[in-house]
Amino acid sequence: MGRSDEMARLRSILASREGGEITASKGAVLKGEGGRGKTTLAREYADTFGPGYDGGAWLDAREQLTLLSDLAALGNAAFGMPVPEPVTMAHGKAVIARIKDSGARWLLVYDNIDDFQDIKALMADGARIDVIVTTRLALGWPGFGKIDLEVLGFADATGGAVDLLLQEARMPRASDAERAVARDVAEQLGGLPLALVMAGTLVREDGISLGDLRDEVAQVLTRVPEGQDYPDSVAGAVMLSYGRLSNGAKALVDCCAWLAPVGITPDLFRDAVADSSWAAYRVQLPETLRALVEDATALQAAFVEARRWSVLSGTGEFEMHRLTQAVLRAEQERRGKGFASAQGAAAVLAAVYPGGGDNSPGLVKNWPLCRSLTPHAQALWQAAEAPWQGTWGQPGWAAMDYALNQTALFLSSQEDRPGAVTLYRASLELRTARLGEEHRDIPVGLGNLAQQLAEIGAFEEAQDLIARAVALDEAHRTGAERADLARTYMQQADISLSVMDEAAGERRAEAEAVAEAALDKAEALRTELFGSESAEMAHVWNQRGYLRWLQGRKDAQWRASGRALDISRAVPGMDDGVLATRAMNVGATALEIGRCVEAEAPLREAYDISERIFADNRSHSLLKLRAQWLTACLLVLARKGDDPDARRREAREICAARGLDFEAMGKHAEDFPLDPLPGFDDA
Repeated sequence: MGRSDEMARLRSILASREGGEITASKGAVLKGEGGRGKTTLAREYADTFGPGYDGGAWLDAREQLTLLSDLAALGNAAFGMPVPEPVTMAHGKAVIARIKDSGARWLLVYDNIDDFQDIKALMADGARIDVIVTTRLALGWPGFGKIDLEVLGFADATGGAVDLLLQEARMPRASDAERAVARDVAEQLGGLPLALVMAGTLVREDGISLGDLRDEVAQVLTRVPEGQDYPDSVAGAVMLSYGRLSNGAKALVDCCAWLAPVGITPDLFRDAVADSSWAAYRVQLPETLRALVEDATALQAAFVEARRWSVLSGTGEFEMHRLTQAVLRAEQERRGKGFASAQGAAAVLAAVYPGGGDNSPGLVKNWPLCRSLTPHAQALWQAAEAPWQGTWGQPGWAAMDYALNQTALFLSSQEDRPGAVTLYRASLELRTARLGEEHRDIPVGLGNLAQQLAEIGAFEEAQDLIARAVALDEAHRTGAERADLARTYMQQADISLSVMDEAAGERRAEAEAVAEAALDKAEALRTELFGSESAEMAHVWNQRGYLRWLQGRKDAQWRASGRALDISRAVPGMDDGVLATRAMNVGATALEIGRCVEAEAPLREAYDISERIFADNRSHSLLKLRAQWLTACLLVLARKGDDPDARRREAREICAARGLDFEAMGKHAEDFPLDPLPGFDDA
């Protein structure tokens, strides 16, 4: 409503790409401040003209992770591309390439781009791909046709702002006098579509007259605080709608204001209540919110009520506009209730987030849930960090600490190292403020952050942090608690191994000495606490094998890796992915030192396991890698004269199944020795 000119301009930009002179090579950008209807206009275009395309998709482009997830789902639905875990940038680019290569006409909407640099590598282009971008970013966008969305007109009673207000009020036959009053309200609200929709809802749902609405808007605008990062008109409309809500619905939307704008569901709260940890977290919710979420019927009713008054939108999965969230957070802080609502949101997330052990965020089975929760944890931290920084020492922030730590674990599993570092650092900051720098629970946070820093090459800080963690654990851990100390030693070894892999000279030698000593200490503790045949000891032997590889001692690497594999095979319930990785380590090393006969069994084991665990993702990089190693082994055995025809035939079959170049694999296999190298003949 009121956007006919902008719709015509959008159609013109995209239609020009179908033939003749192309005025916009990449697509159209809808720019404007929040609340002006960018997403609504893009959706209207898609609804109107979408049937004329062969394919289309709506992509959540707030950040790289959400965009990658949507692209992976699109690739699976449109082209049958398996969804990798984690979803990588390379896979996102592959989906874009498939769209471009399809030759079909596509419409792609990239909604709500906040950081163009973060997602520009995933922007589609091509003569048959129409792209619409919605963003608040004013600068840049070379090659795009740009449409700046201004507020709707209210200069007279025929303006677009008046039409939108009356449409939402369900007053299609408004008299001239009513339109004149509606124009006054539109002017009060600055012609902002978001505010006009909420104001129209008040007339429709509450039955008040336009004159009464004008008076209420005038009154509420006098109470809007100055200096906020949202228009006064939005604040006025939001607070008028908020005032109509029941206490339960108010408590709900107060909490939702601290979450991500999209993906808000009743199940988020229901699952928190159903979790075994709820008893510990429920006390951190304001009383009204706690009573609401523990009553499933009342909770659903509160969602419906908030949608009725346009504070939320959507059905099964609800949304709250960012400006609405900003207004509600500011109002909570003004009333001294923001602290409690933010802590309540943190408690809900902490109760839902997967825990540790066999329910870790790092496990593939938990990734879909973690993917839905991560934007909420990130949004909560972003909103709460500045206003409440001085309160981190209060016990109520323990839930935030836990939620951020678990989110960081998940981001690490998705190879988002910078994101993991940010949240691990935030978690450690909260924990330190609450417990003090010398507390026994601080080493866990230090170790987690240190490992992620090492992954991004920040070795100096990583080494300093892990040294602090070791010192604290050595001071605090006794008896069975020394298992935590052993874990910290393993983290220190891992970080030192990463330094060895990158450094040279004296620095490398120092890291080597630290890694050796840390592994020795971890081995002694884990042997005592868990036994020499435990999963914990298999991890020690595996890392010892990595150390020997870095030292160039492949014979010792082979033996250490073999020990890790033998133990892992015997441990009940050992993860198949871990078994496959350790089997490949053993087989690959054996092949490199001229033991192709001994290499075959572990390489076949690694490949067979990978075929099973990646049955739904036949293009997974690990499956291809393990196919390459097994193929190389088979071809080396053929060169050695071990049933050469059968070996080559099987190698050719594997290459065909996994998309490998058989001739290239044959040349690669010639690099491996047929017999044990000198010094490697004693097993």
